[in-house]
Amino acid sequence: TRVSVVTSNVSAMTTTGTREHPLAYCATVITGALAEVTDLDPAWLPVDAKADLLLRLTHAQERLAALKLRVMAASADVADDHGARSVASWLAVQTRDETATCAAEEKLARALDRRYAALAAAMATGGVNRNQAIVITRALDDLPRRLGAEILGAAEAELVRLAAVHNPRELRILGRRILEVVAPEIAEDEERRRLDDEERHARAKTRLVFKPLA
Repeated sequence: TRVSVVTSNVSAMTTTGTREHPLAYCATVITGALAEVTDLDPAWLPVDAKADLLLRLTHAQERLAALKLRVMAASADVADDHGARSVASWLAVQTRDETATCAAEEKLARALDRRYAALAAAMATGGVNRNQAIVITRALDDLPRRLGAEILGAAEAELVRLAAVHNPRELRILGRRILEVVAPEIAEDEERRRLDDEERHARAKTRLVFKPLA
């Protein structure tokens, strides 16, 4: 097909005779392919073909989302160049999207870029979807940094593995108990510390106020 021919030449010449960066050309190919099928009606596809197409499009959507996050993580200079507070605020204006939605994307992008390389790699290949990634990053962020890189890395690897068979809700539950899997020898002590910290925080916010009855 025309699309497969185009995608096989990632560094092809543009209409101006210059070469696009492979990432930019990827976006060109995707938008061009979508433009070609805008008027096609999927209602005429056989049931099996629709099922296959839905799965393939979902897989492609997740990989495209992962690429977008990679670009967002590297685009602080875009915000600087346009005088925006962040790339999320700039993107929200340009795309007429909710600022909070774009900010959540940027937060996830930074987490993947700076802390969770294994999770980012799994997203890039479609092994972990965006909602799963959000749950996993929250679970990992909740772990104390004092545990060290080895235990934190083991927790990340295990949650990425679990993402192959569990949905986001299930991963959220598993994430709360991840230390019991990767470091059972310290899990009980860490849970006790967490509860003690929560109790101290609650006491610090609690105050007794006396008011006259009349």
